Amino acid sequence: MEEAVSVTWREEPLHIREGGSIFAIPYLEQLFEAPAIHLPLGQASDAAHLPNERIAVKNLHKGHEIFVHFLKTVGRMGGDEEVK
Repeated sequence: MEEAVSVTWREEPLHIREGGSIFAIPYLEQLFEAPAIHLPLGQASDAAHLPNERIAVKNLHKGHEIFVHFLKTVGRMGGDEEVK
């Protein structure tokens, strides 16, 4: 996933680990017995989960590009390779 972010945005992703959904990831991984990918598409200024929450259209389009790149990469991989 990091490669997909880097290719799409043309810079390395920042691992900030902020946001209201972070706490749920370990529980989802345990519940489904599978690793989870958490890819926030917003910005700190988006006021997530507040009355005037927003997300830039550019971020939605870039998010789509990231998922396409990621899924194409996974589709080319063998079963034992790790996705970065």
